[in-house]
Amino acid sequence: MDAGKISIGFLLIALGVLLLLANLGVIEWFHFAMIFDLWPLILIIAGVNVIFKKNPYVTIGMWILLIILLILYGVYYPKFY
Repeated sequence: MDAGKISIGFLLIALGVLLLLANLGVIEWFHFAMIFDLWPLILIIAGVNVIFKKNPYVTIGMWILLIILLILYGVYYPKFY
């Protein structure tokens, strides 16, 4: 199997689950606005992944870092209350 196809598949599944949860009212739409505030960070992480594409540890570490930063941003910068 191609690793690129698998990662795109997981990305689509995760996006579908998030949109389904938002439509069912489990999570609110304003949680998605946090991602749009930090979109340059996604570009930086994607660029680092392109440079270090031979090293899977860097790729996994960068995406974990993105998730942690999104969580911390949501906790310490709650502008939607």
